[in-house]
Amino acid sequence: MGVFSRSIDRLRSLASPNSIKGHLGSCEGRIVAGWALDPTNPASPVTVSIYADAVLLGTAVADRFREDLQSAGIGEGHGRYGFAFYIPPSFRPSRPFQLSVSVEGRNALPGSPFTIERLADDSVTGHLDGANDGVVSGWAYILHDPTREITVVVEHEGHPLGAVPARAFREDLRLARAGAGTGQHGFVLPIPPEIRALKTYTLTARVEGGPYEDGPFLEGSPMTITENLDQPLRATGAAARTYLGSQYFQGQGIEIGALSDPMRIPPGCTVRYADAFTSQQLRQQYQVAAQGYEIVEVDIITDAHLLTEIENASQDFVIANHVIEHLGDPLLALRNMLRVLRPDGVLFFALPDKRHTFDKDRPCTPFEHLLEDHRHGPELSREAHYREWFRLVDKIPEHEIEARVRALMVKHDYGIHLHVWSQFEILELIHRAREVVPFPYELECFKANGAECISVLRRLPD
Repeated sequence: MGVFSRSIDRLRSLASPNSIKGHLGSCEGRIVAGWALDPTNPASPVTVSIYADAVLLGTAVADRFREDLQSAGIGEGHGRYGFAFYIPPSFRPSRPFQLSVSVEGRNALPGSPFTIERLADDSVTGHLDGANDGVVSGWAYILHDPTREITVVVEHEGHPLGAVPARAFREDLRLARAGAGTGQHGFVLPIPPEIRALKTYTLTARVEGGPYEDGPFLEGSPMTITENLDQPLRATGAAARTYLGSQYFQGQGIEIGALSDPMRIPPGCTVRYADAFTSQQLRQQYQVAAQGYEIVEVDIITDAHLLTEIENASQDFVIANHVIEHLGDPLLALRNMLRVLRPDGVLFFALPDKRHTFDKDRPCTPFEHLLEDHRHGPELSREAHYREWFRLVDKIPEHEIEARVRALMVKHDYGIHLHVWSQFEILELIHRAREVVPFPYELECFKANGAECISVLRRLPD
């Protein structure tokens, strides 16, 4: 007889008529599992509360199917009284604790409490980024074992559309040294034609398999996707960028840091690609060709802060997607991006919204910090940025941080997001940059675009 069957028999003989029936069954990895029902109202699922000692970790609805409950004829016999709760990554106990599950105002479930000597450190981080041209994409990895392969399941209204390993190469993850630092934590999955035919649909993504069975949804879930071309601004991902580019780009311009993901330029426009390195150096640095990605041919070798090789008022548009967050002095970069624009030219840039990236636990960069970096040089704050990254993104043990920071201060080759914002702080950046940028401009378009925010600034006549 199994553990769950024995617990069911004990409950039948011992539980009082008005008590919540159920059992706290297990905690594997960070998944707490069990079952619960209200015998006075078995048709309505109950909500259970999960506690570590006296601290509430969260709640879960006991409405999952379990075959053992169905076989035992528990409640109404349909077996949908199970629950699973993923202990959030933010809970990182340093000592043993008592785990218990109860229903508010009623009793604790049998099996509560039990002692957990050490909580498995297998927290998953990741994000469902969006969809473009019939493919949904995102990223995921185990924080403290990023080389271990995991599988992501994408669902529509609870029905799986497919499962895919999170091992696809992504240049942004590689550049930020997220996880294992190889960039191979992405996933892409084709969306079935019958789902796309709905025009508007909602997708979710979760890590599945092993200890992550019934695990948490990735951040960004649920995500509603609109493919109706009559409503182009409701599109997300590259489709939104392409549409806005068709509205704002004309003449000739430059794209900074395009790497393997250049924007689609409308017919009649010409674009040159600018970077700090040649195409060959970039291929060697990021090893993109070996992963099946093709880096653009760089036309202009220049520092993104200064754009020294580009003349004043010479461009109709400048594109800088996912560039500014990597720069030590964003205000200097904005100044020179606007400098090279002709009057009425546009600066198109996308910045990640930190709430939807691996930076989610980092505090937003205050504008006053940007001013200090601009006035006194970014080297003064670089060490603090590295320390914050190791502590809040890589989440390495505290005693290892200082040694890693010292090593990076010598090498200077760690391409993290030095500054992070949510959409609200990005708007503040655009507004307050006027304090130091001598070229007049106005914000002509701002769009939250999945895990990023797109801004279009138009340079005004002097």
